[in-house]
Amino acid sequence: MRKIIVLLVIFLLAGCSSTLDINGKITEIKYNDILINEEDFDEVKKLINNTYEKDEDKDLANKLTIKTTNDIYYFSLSDDELKYGGKVADNTKLNSYLQDLTKKYTNKDFYTIDYMKNYEANRDDQTVLLDKTSNYIVINFGEKVSNLKINEIEVENDKFTDVDLLYSEDNVNESKVIIRKSINYENPDIKISFENKYNYVVSIIPTYNSDKDIIEFKTTFEAK
Repeated sequence: MRKIIVLLVIFLLAGCSSTLDINGKITEIKYNDILINEEDFDEVKKLINNTYEKDEDKDLANKLTIKTTNDIYYFSLSDDELKYGGKVADNTKLNSYLQDLTKKYTNKDFYTIDYMKNYEANRDDQTVLLDKTSNYIVINFGEKVSNLKINEIEVENDKFTDVDLLYSEDNVNESKVIIRKSINYENPDIKISFENKYNYVVSIIPTYNSDKDIIEFKTTFEAK
């Protein structure tokens, strides 16, 4: 009789909680709109290895999707909880780790960009000549980048569309890139893009802010 009671208790406890096994090779992990690099897959997988024991009907603020060769797993998470399959686990590490990865992938500290009027470029500097003015966009890189591109763009309904490729360079060996080009004060007309070491494409659109009377560099990051 005692054995039956023990087995019944174990059965009931098992019914109230569950663990998760990721089946198949992980092919993609996406946190909100950020694609996670393959080198970080193992740590994410380790941090979701929880016991999901609380039945709670709530949707947590952040989304995590894991795709494998066999299945797709959908999670929601907050700073201290992780939800999967209608059950919730206490987890204080995963969301913080994913937020740190987001900051790492989209960090802008490795370069500076400035608009300089009447700038005198050195002969040794790599200079991309797009017009005949004495105004330049100067980019200094603290880390190696690749696939530098300059596109002519058009603006329609506040949306930017690539028109023509004005310049491209696959391997950027220089720590400074100088672009001879005056900023269009009416409408942005070029987009500068390059890839960082995390395979994210950094896109920069020089734009004149008439309210502040300054040049701004609208920047976005997108996984390659």
